Amino acid sequence: MTDSKQDSSSVSEIEQQLQAHASGLKAALDNGDLNSAMHTIAELGEVRDRSLYREVGRLTRSLHEALRDFEIDPGTTAHNFGLVEGTGTFALETG
Repeated sequence: MTDSKQDSSSVSEIEQQLQAHASGLKAALDNGDLNSAMHTIAELGEVRDRSLYREVGRLTRSLHEALRDFEIDPGTTAHNFGLVEGTGTFALETG
């Protein structure tokens, strides 16, 4: 499954869970069942946490793949890089 399809399916899943929990929370509050309401609020936090962890995992995988695919010329050493005066950026010194 591609990242965009995964993102949309996980957003849809999260929305469904939030809607289900929201209606359960409203029913518990309407009935004065504070214990059930607090339990539902805790479950809402877990839904949020799972989506956050899923996103962190996706970003970590993307970073890992980018670093793995990043190629540096072995002939380029740290002393070949220097600050470009007036720009605040570093560049490869040639010559």
